[in-house]
Amino acid sequence: MRKQSLFILVVLCFQIEAIGQDVSYSNTDMPALTNSMKNESTRLMYNRNLQFLFDAYAGYDKDGMKIKKEKELAALRINTLKENYGHRQKYPDSIATGWHIVALTDNKEFYKEAKVYVSKNTIQQLVIQDCIRVRCTKSQVKNAAGAITLTDINSESETLNVYFINDLDSAALIDEPMQPGYVSFWTSKGKYLKERLMINDIERDFISKLHEVEPGCFETGVPFYMLKPGVYKLRVTKTGNDREEKFEIKSGMCLKYQLK
Repeated sequence: MRKQSLFILVVLCFQIEAIGQDVSYSNTDMPALTNSMKNESTRLMYNRNLQFLFDAYAGYDKDGMKIKKEKELAALRINTLKENYGHRQKYPDSIATGWHIVALTDNKEFYKEAKVYVSKNTIQQLVIQDCIRVRCTKSQVKNAAGAITLTDINSESETLNVYFINDLDSAALIDEPMQPGYVSFWTSKGKYLKERLMINDIERDFISKLHEVEPGCFETGVPFYMLKPGVYKLRVTKTGNDREEKFEIKSGMCLKYQLK
């Protein structure tokens, strides 16, 4: 019995050493991110991450195809939206300054709830998934609607229409959306070099560089991701057969995840 217990303990220690990790949180350093974006590889990683988040929000599968159920549901909502707006006799003269919940649609097969910030009756900011800021063109609001273009990602539509469906009869202001969180992965162990990161069973980037000391969240050569706060699954593997770990994303924080 004692030998069996010892064997189990040795196995557990080996697993912990093989899949070990160390984590630390720090406040998101937005000036550092802005500075890092001057590097082309960092900018491409950020925009690729943003595109991934938008595709998941829009209802595309991992191959970039629109999920049939999403298209059918969007078509129903768009028809209802057109009916409600088409039958109205009066619209608000302007939209109150502040944050609002809106319908974001291409008027064909895309319809999602989003949040926007309005100032002087002009759409200034767009937020998807309750926290992800997406840069867009500014748009004047008329008849409780506007039209924007996303500047950093491909939405497969040159223009997306914004409808203030909750503000038709009176102002419906909401609290400012929470901030997203970030996670960066680094290691000093050669065994992880060229290994692929998998987050929630979806393949992401490779570990391409070793660091002897903890790097900054947005340092060149460090894979980092903007994510909605919550708990995520992680694998670091070429095959997907290793043990699964978990990590937590916190609003306004950057998690530095060391693979040991």
